[in-house]
Amino acid sequence: MLRHARLYRVIVGAINLTLTGFRFIDAIVAVAIGLLILPRTWNLMRQALRILMEVAPPGSTSTRQRQS
Repeated sequence: MLRHARLYRVIVGAINLTLTGFRFIDAIVAVAIGLLILPRTWNLMRQALRILMEVAPPGSTSTRQRQS
């Protein structure tokens, strides 16, 4: 659903650029889309870093017990 919202913003931006000639609308739309992507990118990067650092996933109760 969010992909469609981004697509519509790009299309609306292109139409506005064509009709009004306001050249900065392209940059404004690009920044808006980048701001939408940024939080998801941050979460993905944080999860990947946790995996690389071999940290237990959030919510897991990892209590290893050594058996002798």
